Amino acid sequence: MKITTVGYSELRSVNYNNRSIEAVAQVDEGETPEQARELLKLWVQAQFNQDELGDATVQTLNAEVAFLKTQVTSRRAEMADVQAQWNRVGEFAHRHGLVLGIPVGDLPW
Repeated sequence: MKITTVGYSELRSVNYNNRSIEAVAQVDEGETPEQARELLKLWVQAQFNQDELGDATVQTLNAEVAFLKTQVTSRRAEMADVQAQWNRVGEFAHRHGLVLGIPVGDLPW
């Protein structure tokens, strides 16, 4: 009997999330079925690794987006505080007859 086709499949389960990858290939001339199967196994594992790398990249990017959103919110709050302080400076200057040379409602920068 001569084996001409080999296959390999692998199932991985992570947190109730099942992934299955299967590959089938023909055995080349001068190649044993075991060698072909080993190459299929390596290919399937590489596909899982690529998927996991992609998932990790997406998770990293999502975390970065969440961090940047909190930074934007924080900076907006800081800018509102600075604007309020600048308005108070303008009111103080106006009460004492000082001219700042720029509109009070606008920040100097």
